[in-house]
Amino acid sequence: MLAVRLIPLSCCVFAAALSLTACQQPRQHPTADIEEQLRREPSSAGTATCTTLPADWLSNMPTHQRLIEPDDCSVLSSTPLFSWAEARDRLSSSTYGLSVRRAGGGIVYSLAGIAEPRLRLAQQLGAGDYEWAVNYINTKGAPVTTSWRRFTIAAAAARTSMATLSATASSETTAAITIADMPDGTTVATQVASRARPRMLASGSSFASLRSTALLAENLPALALIRARANWALTQAVPANPDGSGSTVGTANLAQVQATRNLVQITRGERFNIENLALVGRLDGNTTMLAQAKARVLNLAGWSPTGQTSETNSDQSNREIYLVLAEGLDLFWNDLTTTERSRIVVALRARVLQTTASLQQLNKEPFDSHGQTNLRYVTQTLMLVTGAPEFPEASSMLARYWDLSLYNLEIWGADGSFGNGIAYAWYNFTGTVPYAAAVRVISGVNLYQLPAFKRAGEQLMAFSAPAWLQPSAFGDEMETRDLYNVYSPAYMRMHARQSRDPRDSWYLQARAANMSKPDDASVWDLLLLGADARALPAPVAPTANDWFSTDTGLAAMHTDIKRSDRTSVFFRSSRFGAYNHSHADQNSVAYVSQGLPLLINAGYYPYYNSPHHKSTRATRYANALTYDGGFGQSESSAGAAKPTDPFHSMDSSGSLTLAKTQGSYAAVTGDATLAYRGVHPVYGTWVPALTNAVRSVVVDKANGVTLVYDWATSATARQWELNFHSPNAFVADAANVRAVNGAASVCLDRYGPTTSFTQTTAWDVAPETTQPAQSHGRFTALARTAEFAHLTVLRDSCRNVPVQVQRAGTQVVVSVSGGKAIQFDKRAVTLPQ
Repeated sequence: MLAVRLIPLSCCVFAAALSLTACQQPRQHPTADIEEQLRREPSSAGTATCTTLPADWLSNMPTHQRLIEPDDCSVLSSTPLFSWAEARDRLSSSTYGLSVRRAGGGIVYSLAGIAEPRLRLAQQLGAGDYEWAVNYINTKGAPVTTSWRRFTIAAAAARTSMATLSATASSETTAAITIADMPDGTTVATQVASRARPRMLASGSSFASLRSTALLAENLPALALIRARANWALTQAVPANPDGSGSTVGTANLAQVQATRNLVQITRGERFNIENLALVGRLDGNTTMLAQAKARVLNLAGWSPTGQTSETNSDQSNREIYLVLAEGLDLFWNDLTTTERSRIVVALRARVLQTTASLQQLNKEPFDSHGQTNLRYVTQTLMLVTGAPEFPEASSMLARYWDLSLYNLEIWGADGSFGNGIAYAWYNFTGTVPYAAAVRVISGVNLYQLPAFKRAGEQLMAFSAPAWLQPSAFGDEMETRDLYNVYSPAYMRMHARQSRDPRDSWYLQARAANMSKPDDASVWDLLLLGADARALPAPVAPTANDWFSTDTGLAAMHTDIKRSDRTSVFFRSSRFGAYNHSHADQNSVAYVSQGLPLLINAGYYPYYNSPHHKSTRATRYANALTYDGGFGQSESSAGAAKPTDPFHSMDSSGSLTLAKTQGSYAAVTGDATLAYRGVHPVYGTWVPALTNAVRSVVVDKANGVTLVYDWATSATARQWELNFHSPNAFVADAANVRAVNGAASVCLDRYGPTTSFTQTTAWDVAPETTQPAQSHGRFTALARTAEFAHLTVLRDSCRNVPVQVQRAGTQVVVSVSGGKAIQFDKRAVTLPQ
């Protein structure tokens, strides 16, 4: 029997009350006439330095509740999309007003009556310095405005290059394409409505030509697998309607979570079955498969939109159903009776309207990961259903949600990286890559003209060794070891086809079976051949061994990135803080030697917000700094007697202030000062715990030595702690502490205040599922001090490498193997020239 490997599920459910309680209340400007505030003296956006703006209601919103674009002092290549936040005290009957002015000049654009916290200007701005502000009326009837935020459109913006509306448009363009260059929703909706069905067949293509291309040697293994799965689907019973089954979906406990997961796997698996049957049926002229696919579509159309698979009960199941109903409608449009077509459209419309109602939450919570994913599903569905008479509003809805989707394409990272966990970077990849393929085939818009799509493979290469089993460094579900093997066959293949980057082809082909006998394949990879029938780019291995993203605060430093059993140091200090699938682990490191994990960030992911999951998101379970018995970042209750479960927030953030490669050295510095604070138990405001929390990491690849320098200060004397975790028990003696995993090992040498070392395999809260033990080690300073400067030396394989360390106050000077000095002092790092 040929089983289908299904995508693991994101089981995050946001607690709205939690997301609000710990945030500062917005400080409003004094009541004044809006026009008077807009006339205040402007400052220049084009100056060499950018002074900090005074706080306003927008900057005082919790970070995860605002999406400020363009941010203050941005330098852009074209007219931006504008977005801000849903003001909590806005009069419900009032709207927003947006004004743009020249720096030092007058208003060049002004619009009132804006219903939602975003706007795409109806005109293009020329090169120059600008400022923008937003105003509204609050519940007391008083006008409120933001500060004037500055931005510059560089002279290079005077260009005509825009994103193309053609399925054959290449992602290899040299023009600087931005999201603001993408066509607007009205244009896309008009383009889609003009397409003949099936829209899942690229304009100008045919199933006959698609079949010919799919039979080419490079594509045949994927086609063979999809054929085998279609044949397997013929042997499987049509899934029964889950309503009345007695199972209870939900998120309250493990049993409910498992029931929900099972239901999503059923609906997702059925979507794959229908896609495989329908495509192979069309390519091969197999009427049995076509009839089976059609019957399965009609079966799902009979499931109640308000039952177990409703948006309220299981939004992931709901979206799988309405998307595959739309695909079936499109592929079988001419084979359906009027009654059957109406039955499908009525069912999917009811489901889509449930989702679009919930998408209003994105105005208040723009980083809601379920909402972002649902938005892609809705947009793709509307592209396929637009024009059906039973869904007359589909075209206008497509225009609206396409426009909204543009604001979400780069929300977790504009440079192609993904800042919400490494495992979830893969899961996001499995959604965005086929979405981009579908958008290109159906509408002709090539999202791979954007760096956020084109460069999406870089982070995966950096954090997941090719053709190797290895846990992830950061975020939820770190314990999953087979991300590359499971998702690269289908999704890296589809990505490389769209990115045209030879490194993506290399990463895909690092596992030979991905090409010769893949374990997964997507119909969208074959459908994409109708838009671009070229062979995959010839593989070329990456030459840079280090990867940095200052946008997402992630770094990966390798001795040789091309090796599966590579030695790597990973680092995180991110603006996304401890929010959603991210942990309170700013300035944490992870260490892998010879492909084997030695220093890991600890904990498991039985399900989102399980008691164990909530507990192990804490800094004390990361390879990071804590104090006074495990207190760390984003504490839920400032002043509590013992450490708490971290508060979900982007406000408790870090930043990557240095990221560089210099010869055989790689260096990063993270500033996590803002992360070390807690929520006031009464006022819900942030209470700082530390005044500085900086970590610098230098990897000396020539000598196999990694230097970890910590500097922290506090207004109160603290008992400082350095936490390290490993899959196995540490070996500790009077000389050093060693982490060992098979043939790999690393020795930890300490230079700084006198410390004691303890370790345990105990958890504050045990995992809800059976999992291997992990060891939690801690170096604790014996004396309480207000300042802490410490160097940890990691010696790969515990080699006897001569290391000389000189300390003077906060300054640490290190010489390895008699080489030139490496210097640390507070925030400064100096590497040998």
